[in-house]
Amino acid sequence: MEWDKIWSFNKKVIDPVAPRYTALLKDEVVTVNIPEAQEEMKEVAKHPKNAEVGLKPVCYGPRVLIEGADAETLTEGETVTFINWGNIVISKIHKNSTGKVTSIDAAPNLENKDYKKTAKITWLAETSRVPLIPTVCVTYEHLITKPVLGKDEDFKQYVNRDSKREELMLGDPCLKDLKKGDIIQLQRRGFYICDQPYEPISPYSCKEAPCILIYIPDGHTKEMPTSGSKEKSKAETANKETSTVLKGQPAPLTADVSSPEIPTTNLDSRAFYDNVAAQGEVVRKLKAEKAPKDQIDAAVKLLLALKVEYKQKSGQEYKPGNPPKGVLPSSTRSGAAPSPLLPPASPCLLDSKGLYDKVAEQGDVVRRLKSNKASKDQVDAAVKVLLALKAEYKQKTGQDYKPGNPPATLLSSLSSCASDPSPPSCNDLASSSSIDRKALYSKVAEQGEVVRRLKAEKVSKV
Repeated sequence: MEWDKIWSFNKKVIDPVAPRYTALLKDEVVTVNIPEAQEEMKEVAKHPKNAEVGLKPVCYGPRVLIEGADAETLTEGETVTFINWGNIVISKIHKNSTGKVTSIDAAPNLENKDYKKTAKITWLAETSRVPLIPTVCVTYEHLITKPVLGKDEDFKQYVNRDSKREELMLGDPCLKDLKKGDIIQLQRRGFYICDQPYEPISPYSCKEAPCILIYIPDGHTKEMPTSGSKEKSKAETANKETSTVLKGQPAPLTADVSSPEIPTTNLDSRAFYDNVAAQGEVVRKLKAEKAPKDQIDAAVKLLLALKVEYKQKSGQEYKPGNPPKGVLPSSTRSGAAPSPLLPPASPCLLDSKGLYDKVAEQGDVVRRLKSNKASKDQVDAAVKVLLALKAEYKQKTGQDYKPGNPPATLLSSLSSCASDPSPPSCNDLASSSSIDRKALYSKVAEQGEVVRRLKAEKVSKV
């Protein structure tokens, strides 16, 4: 069992009872000026779902501090939610010569109770009456950076030379009351245990001792959302995944397609539509096989990224069975004459061609997981699906999947075009099919390289 699974028990035990506090990176804070805000103090719940944890005082005022990472995500005119306060409208953002945010002007909009689509920001009021508490957050990383060492591997190569990380923070005034051993949650950062309580200025040293907190692992493999809202982070993650997906694809081949009914942009959109459909099939297979949650989450994350890219390309949301307009087969477009080159596609041909495309798409999924340095379990699951698709393709067609060798019926149609290439539509078909074949050939060849590398590294078959 991996440590993450063991540590996840920490969260189950302490999450229902750990009080919530706030701390900001000392060197990265940005001042938000809210002139209309009154300096006051109110009591709010320490835990949003457990009233028995008690109440804590929260200071409000015209001058508050937020994380610099949060400040960089804000835009003028945007409404954001300050946790335990309410909605605030950003009126002006001040930046220095390098473009870094130095301060922000804002106005309260507490009457607006719509918090669904706003960025959630942690903050601390800067007042002379209640000073902020100097805090040090300590995180201990793994001593060995690789989860599982091979028989022939030297552990010295994987020793973490920088396993301890300390961050200087400005803490919630309530942190001064913590005692050694108290467990808390710093909002949007994680769970911590108090290792050394805060001590005020000593008459002997004339210095104060900061509150030292040690991070408690809770099984999270992703970074905590320390900047921006969930909606923003989802959009950024989707865009990042999409850019990674595109980076791994071969450069598109150009062809002289003279048909006015099928613009190049629509061909592009159809390719993305097929990618989304194939990835949806991967997610369904993983769920049907009751794969581990992290594998399903990785596949769903990639599916969402592909849907975002499809919407950007086609201007419409992805809907199953509703491909982008203008790319339907000529036999199904209203008013279009049936093609004299290809007979109506039989269900068997459509099934075989669909499986052929799915094998290529799944190979693409494996490459993306590999390039993103996904966990071995995720890669193994994707390879397992790839092999299953190849087996299903062989069962349907009676032949092994081979690069550049689509189902026989489709090849015979192409050969009829080759014998009489005079009709323009034959040239179009040959060009477009050449694009498909070369792209598929590249995808399968790359997947072969991935499998060979895995075998060369003697990766476990589990």
